[in-house]
Amino acid sequence: MPCIQTCAQTVNGSCWASRINSIIDHMGYTNIRINFDVNRNYWYTLKRRSRDQYIQEWTVNVNSMPKLDYYCKFKTEFGFES
Repeated sequence: MPCIQTCAQTVNGSCWASRINSIIDHMGYTNIRINFDVNRNYWYTLKRRSRDQYIQEWTVNVNSMPKLDYYCKFKTEFGFES
């Protein structure tokens, strides 16, 4: 029962485990939680999906801001400059 006590003591009544479940569901990987395989490493898949979603959101935000029209002409891909 320690998890229940810890969850009850969190801010806004939101348990860290339920927040992780919510993030996994939002990324479209509900099946990982339901059909979890101990022998499989899900870290790379979740990390890659999270990065892809961030890049998509970044692209939409940059392209939708009129102030960044000039910036968009030179910066077309997300990443470090060399």
